[in-house]
Amino acid sequence: DPDTAAVSVPVFGMNNELKGALTLSGPSERFNEDAITSARKMLLKLAAQATGALGGDARELQQASAKIEG
Repeated sequence: DPDTAAVSVPVFGMNNELKGALTLSGPSERFNEDAITSARKMLLKLAAQATGALGGDARELQQASAKIEG
């Protein structure tokens, strides 16, 4: 659908096994640069927490989040 946009990040478990993804989607007119950056920050932090809770290594997600913040 050309009127829909989304931002997704992966969630991993032990042995770097992909367990799923966190996604935020909505009307593309709401996905300006600021909204995308904000969604990426939030989703990366949450994906790092979920990855850690599943026994995965969250360091890459944390590093990606830190790059956006800094």
